[in-house]
Amino acid sequence: MLDFQGQGARTDLGVEQQLAKEAPPTARREAFETVAEQVGFFADASVADQIESLNETLDEIQNDPDEFKRLAADWARGDVHAIEVEALGPMQREAPDVYKRLLVDRNKRFVQRIEALLKGDGGGDSVNHILIVVGVGHLVGPDGVPALLRKDGFRVDGP
Repeated sequence: MLDFQGQGARTDLGVEQQLAKEAPPTARREAFETVAEQVGFFADASVADQIESLNETLDEIQNDPDEFKRLAADWARGDVHAIEVEALGPMQREAPDVYKRLLVDRNKRFVQRIEALLKGDGGGDSVNHILIVVGVGHLVGPDGVPALLRKDGFRVDGP
């Protein structure tokens, strides 16, 4: 994150933060994961997986200093193929267990929760509109949330 911040990334300008500012106060908000769970995806990984992930991150910082700017441009253009190749490809190749843990497994859990919400099994009051915000890495490729929802028979507009 510090490297991305050095390239101009600002957490206060993230999609989730911007949408939260605009949501009506009556909007029901919930998270698919807690911060502790997210930290646990790294902390509970094997030492070998943690080293793989760290090495991949350090390689990217050293060998691709403009990664954030390029990925932000890809995102702004809606170039999901470029995001898949540039952001997920290296992780799949260099740290496949980390990729599975951070994306594939989580996406499957996200899809279970989304399907429950869409079917009205999500608990609480009747839901007329649902807005779900996830990082762009969860939206692309054959392991992404849209692909998994389509596989389960849902119509998905978008990536």
